[in-house]
Amino acid sequence: MQTDHRSGRTILAILVLPVLTVAFLWIPFGFSLGGLVEEWGFLELFARKGVFYIITDATLQAQKARPLHVLPQALAYTLDPDSFLFWHIIQAAALTVKAGSAAVIGLYLTGNRALAAFLGLLTLLYPADTMQLNFRALSDNCAVALALLATALVVSASRVESRWLRVVVGAVASAILGAGLLMWEAVAGLAALPLLLVFAREGKGAIQVFRKRPDICLIWLSAIAGWFVFFVSAVRAGSGYQVSVLSGVSLDALPKLLGGLVSSGAYRAFYECWVELADIVLNHLGNFVYPLSFTGIVLIALVWLAKEAPDGAMNATRQVAARIVVAGLFAFAFGYAPFLASNAHLSITQRTFLTAAMGGALVLFGVVVYMFTVLDKRVVAGASALLVGGCMVAQLYQFDKYNRIYASVYRPILSAVMPFIWDSADRSNSVLFNDYGYLSVVWDFGLELKPAIGYLLPGIEPKSVFICESRSGRLLPRWLGEPERLYCKRTGDSIVITKDGRMITELKGAAIGRLGLDGGVFVESSESEPNWRPLPSRVVRMLAAAKWRPTDSMFRRSEHADRYECRFEYMWGYAVPCRTFGFFEPQPLHAALDSSYASIGEANAGLIFDIEPSQANYQLVIEIQSVVSSSHAVEVTLNGTKLSGQWRDPTRFEAIFSGKLLRSANNVLELGAQLNHNLGLSMAVRAVSVAPQGRPNSNAGVM
Repeated sequence: MQTDHRSGRTILAILVLPVLTVAFLWIPFGFSLGGLVEEWGFLELFARKGVFYIITDATLQAQKARPLHVLPQALAYTLDPDSFLFWHIIQAAALTVKAGSAAVIGLYLTGNRALAAFLGLLTLLYPADTMQLNFRALSDNCAVALALLATALVVSASRVESRWLRVVVGAVASAILGAGLLMWEAVAGLAALPLLLVFAREGKGAIQVFRKRPDICLIWLSAIAGWFVFFVSAVRAGSGYQVSVLSGVSLDALPKLLGGLVSSGAYRAFYECWVELADIVLNHLGNFVYPLSFTGIVLIALVWLAKEAPDGAMNATRQVAARIVVAGLFAFAFGYAPFLASNAHLSITQRTFLTAAMGGALVLFGVVVYMFTVLDKRVVAGASALLVGGCMVAQLYQFDKYNRIYASVYRPILSAVMPFIWDSADRSNSVLFNDYGYLSVVWDFGLELKPAIGYLLPGIEPKSVFICESRSGRLLPRWLGEPERLYCKRTGDSIVITKDGRMITELKGAAIGRLGLDGGVFVESSESEPNWRPLPSRVVRMLAAAKWRPTDSMFRRSEHADRYECRFEYMWGYAVPCRTFGFFEPQPLHAALDSSYASIGEANAGLIFDIEPSQANYQLVIEIQSVVSSSHAVEVTLNGTKLSGQWRDPTRFEAIFSGKLLRSANNVLELGAQLNHNLGLSMAVRAVSVAPQGRPNSNAGVM
């Protein structure tokens, strides 16, 4: 019996390689990653109200325009409510479907399995996006996977002669697309993808395809129209999130929006992400064996697939290559367009490129198809494998950062705080004074700690837990634009919450703890060490599942134990939050890396850091974006010792000091400055670095 090598090659291209690639993403980290942002909110809802699979007015009214948005999280919770295990599994499955569907699209376009496999892997690993490996992208990834699966089915159905079979497949594809749209409306940008793909494959013949297959076109358009009617009605009925985003959209803003498509979207997708990838490989990657092993496997697979003899199905020509590039540009524009309505999304790399990645990949794919027609196919396969391997490094780096945030910020805080909160369950309130830093804003667990408490300890009311910044007395978390600033003040045996010096609430009989510089919790109301009660099994399981440590990272080449640097990054992808107090959430200047800052919002703010001093003298550099207070004077103190410094120019403050002032752990750098009375801010800081004198203050140790 003769083996059908073509079917074997097809399975390798559209199934085996995507599964292998997703496995390579997870192997270094296992299932260690836990919740970072929105995940805790969903889990708290499930823990308190019971699991629900469809969003309604009664469950999550603000998101009712995307009723299936909660479905992946609900399934994961149903399968295991006490861990993030099935969040990992569903995420990995969605990414596999995404890559496999893109590979089917590549096979439709060219008829070549090597090229198909390349498109599938490139779509999965495209480096512009920095969110798909974060659990806040779970629904979004599932929606993109459904939209691409529907696209793969419908373009395949367009080649089916049997009307009955074509209609059935088209109906299934349209239903899948509808599910994706109801899960995340941004995949509407992919609705035009089948039209673009038929054009890329057929050229002028696309018109004939549509004339001969009006049934499948009508079914696809009906699904889109049905969703659109539902979406508009939901928005008009008050789906809060979409109303807030779309309220700023107008014809007058169209030129600005189109400018954002180029200056933010295209700039990131076709230039910045590749520059960033080169920086990661050259300056951060310390373990080349792992990504090279993956690259080698892909190289062997693509070279073997490229040996396939051309046949009648082969459609890789220069004309097709050119049309694929054009189709990719339009697909990118449509995929990115939904985010143009939100200025905030134009300044970040998270979520905004999940739908646009297919278009970006198609543009590059068209270039490779052209090369495939003019160069030796094995050479092109080798170059393609190297490109895929490089993109894998970018995704590993992203996953590394998220695991590092969880391992260095979230898990230690949960481990320290949960016993205190649980042991204080019999008190009406719990007050935790925070000397440790973090817990101020979004990515340092400030905004999500209470939802996490509501999920992990559902018997405790999160509103009864108060986190107070010890040095400023500020009630945390803090964010720009908040309607009021509240402070914690001790009065005898109680804690008073004040606003503008006036008492708002008095907390009598509260359990009082202090999260110390060393990360441990000291119970102030106890004369001896507390005898913590055994934690609920949910907390124990959640904390035990996180095995990965920052020391396991393969991206430590630029780290130097004798230096420290904090850059207030806003891109929401590659920045480990700095351990600070008195700072607001970082904000963007414009849509580009290293163009963000964090504003100081307290008279006494600062940073806490670890370092291994190696030199006699050290240099402190503070990079300032702007100063809004009436005075530029700033008092800098390191571990209680005032530093003498000077302004080199209005944007750079420097100080030289003895390395003897540094200690190996928990150095406290305090910045005292006068606040603007109206704004409540003093200065906007871009970066702070501490390095041996005479050495560059960059690429310092881990934040």
